[in-house]
Amino acid sequence: MPEASGDSPKAAPPKKPRSGEQLIRDVFNTPIKVFDRSVIRKSENESEPGSAEFFYLSASEHLSSGRIGNAIEDLHKAIELMPDFADAYRDLGLIYKATGQHKEALAQYREAVRIQPDDAESRFALGTIYDSLDSPNEAIREYLEAIKSMPGYVEAYFCIGNDFVQKGLLDEAIWVYSKVIKMSPDFPDAYMNMGRTMQRKGALDEATLAFKEIIRIQPGDERAHYELGVTLYRQGRLFEAMSALKEALRINPDHADARRRLQLILDAIAGAR
Repeated sequence: MPEASGDSPKAAPPKKPRSGEQLIRDVFNTPIKVFDRSVIRKSENESEPGSAEFFYLSASEHLSSGRIGNAIEDLHKAIELMPDFADAYRDLGLIYKATGQHKEALAQYREAVRIQPDDAESRFALGTIYDSLDSPNEAIREYLEAIKSMPGYVEAYFCIGNDFVQKGLLDEAIWVYSKVIKMSPDFPDAYMNMGRTMQRKGALDEATLAFKEIIRIQPGDERAHYELGVTLYRQGRLFEAMSALKEALRINPDHADARRRLQLILDAIAGAR
């Protein structure tokens, strides 16, 4: 048996934050788990006047009538009486987020996931708040937690793709958008962001296909017609580009960028004669 040392055991070194490469690996290798959802067990007298449930229900009535300040006050009272009232934290987070108070919303949703770590919706909300605070790494981690609790959470994957674009990880973003499209083939925004990312990479044929898919799903989407026109213009397919831009203008006659692009094409055609 080794002799006991008089020195006190050394503390374990602090864990290093995950690198960007590790974060990407986490996205590509996220284990899918389904947890039982915990619920708050309410006591028999909780709906009585002065109880946590009473103030929570009162807050809901205030919200339905637009009395946001009163709702916030009653939700805080409910939490004072029941410190682990996850629903109250979530509602506070929702109010603060809707009113642009992102740091306050962050604190409330953190409490909600402390109480119910597998709450996918609160995890997703946290991710969107981190995005609004320009913290994409933290946002991605929350989206991953949401996906672990809710496999196939399309919106969470979509937001991860957007964060990858923000970080300049275009190939990784395209992989995630492809996954979103496989899970939800009629998701126009996934095709839109896929097409725009392909544009940035110079993959114009692929971008063209993405924008055409949006038009298949939503023929009246002026953005898709405009982006298709821009891509075709960059490919030198001027007459096709002109047709796409005219359609964007037919849908929205006030689309100034489409009108400007169309005029550039008409000038180019006139100059070539």
